[in-house]
Amino acid sequence: MGNFRILQSTALILFFMAATFSVDAQIRMASKKEMAAPVVKNAVLDLGSCDGTKGFLPPRATSEQIANFKDPVPGMILYDTEKGVLKTYNEKLGAFEETGACNGTNLCEALDRIAKIEDQGKSRDAELDDLKKAAADRDLKIADIEKLGLARDTEIDALKKAAVDRDLKIAD
Repeated sequence: MGNFRILQSTALILFFMAATFSVDAQIRMASKKEMAAPVVKNAVLDLGSCDGTKGFLPPRATSEQIANFKDPVPGMILYDTEKGVLKTYNEKLGAFEETGACNGTNLCEALDRIAKIEDQGKSRDAELDDLKKAAADRDLKIADIEKLGLARDTEIDALKKAAVDRDLKIAD
């Protein structure tokens, strides 16, 4: 009976000691070469394949199975076998969304819109440059016409003066 009490007391002390310590659990699955590499401190799961022969295979399901998934958790990842994409559960949407897809809920759509606007801006800049060039050409033509007009005015004045001089000679 005395040994049982000692064993019971020891087990109780070990239980309380274990309950007071926090455990920092990490799982690493890798080749022998990668096991020698430093542990990634902020990763709970560290998968590796330094020879490039193994990859991560997430759970796979059809689009319908994913749409009808029971009790998904935010951040849950599934592979859609019909669409060939990874899908992540988004709590705000209440649904799985394509991971990294431009579907209106992430940065991709904004980046696409910015690229389109930049392209439109470039084409508008080109149009503006063409208009400026056309206006400059037109201004040059107007200047040429004005010069011609001034030359004609000078010619007309000279002709008028010659006519007046001739009329004066005739009158004399």
